[in-house]
Amino acid sequence: MSGNGSLNHPFDFTSMLQESDVQQGHQIYLSAGTYADSFISSLANGVGGGEITIRPYATDFVKIDGSLLCSFGGVIVKNLHITCTEFSDRESAQTGSAPTDLPGDGISTRFNGQASQLIDCVIYDTRQGPYIPATAGGSTIIDGCIIFWNGWFAPDRGHGHGIYPQNASGNNPLIIRN
Repeated sequence: MSGNGSLNHPFDFTSMLQESDVQQGHQIYLSAGTYADSFISSLANGVGGGEITIRPYATDFVKIDGSLLCSFGGVIVKNLHITCTEFSDRESAQTGSAPTDLPGDGISTRFNGQASQLIDCVIYDTRQGPYIPATAGGSTIIDGCIIFWNGWFAPDRGHGHGIYPQNASGNNPLIIRN
């Protein structure tokens, strides 16, 4: 892992998403730039002692170019641009909802905990906008996001969603607002 997490010696983005020292209530600030890859986070749940927030530093412009899988709870993802510049063709030769010939899943917010939020993000040119499965549990909020031009064409039909929310439990609110 590079850096120690300070402003002068930051973690690299992939290491930060796997960092066990990130605790409830921590703020994770991303420096300006484009982070190109498919990122999967294993951060610990930020519930009870405060949410973990992932956001740009100050007024920096931060873009995730690829995909971000957030499989945790108690995390706020804020003010990020999420896109996939490789996703220009928009046509798959394969049928079904999981083509292997197209990149860029976008954001799969498979939150499996509580109090997860996606706030003021811009999500575009991906296979899939925010996806919240019924198995997520907990409460999820999507607020102030701009989401457009997601999905693709396949021989059987169009696929992909701007937002794909599911909620199997009536006790856990799923709030989408702008």
